[in-house]
Amino acid sequence: MWDEAAIRESLATSGLTLMLKIPCFQKLDFIPPVSSFSRMFKYAFLPFDVPISIPKELTKFKCLILIERDVGNDYRNEVSEVLVKAGCLYTLAWGLDCSEWEESVDWAFLEHYDYGEYPKDKFVTTTTHDDETLEETVHFARHCTRHSDVQLDDILVLDFAKRERGDFVKSLYLSM
Repeated sequence: MWDEAAIRESLATSGLTLMLKIPCFQKLDFIPPVSSFSRMFKYAFLPFDVPISIPKELTKFKCLILIERDVGNDYRNEVSEVLVKAGCLYTLAWGLDCSEWEESVDWAFLEHYDYGEYPKDKFVTTTTHDDETLEETVHFARHCTRHSDVQLDDILVLDFAKRERGDFVKSLYLSM
């Protein structure tokens, strides 16, 4: 059984709106806390497939996708579409089937522009990190993500795992 308190705490700090399809939950909407630093770090613990929406203040951002559980193809495609529509400009996939995440975001981007011309400043760079440690991938996310002339200071971490580790990932990211 999932720890409802841990999920609520994760949602409260992530700033994401999740619609949970479990009888003991209702729609959980949280307003993200005001950050005291210019970089925005958002974390979402996703122990099961639920629809997501991206906070409106995230417009040009990178997304670190951590996969340590099975994720269905339809759900992966749904999340990829949401990321592209929200303005994600760089995705980094690490973990199980991470190359499938890279392909899913690539296809979502192409579909978003009807397989035609697209604005260069909207191009989504995708990377996989299947041969790297979590620490190496987080370091890459912090220091090696560039997008033409757009500064990518804001990051969204989607953690498809069985255990919440938001504090660990945030401290790892901020310490790099």
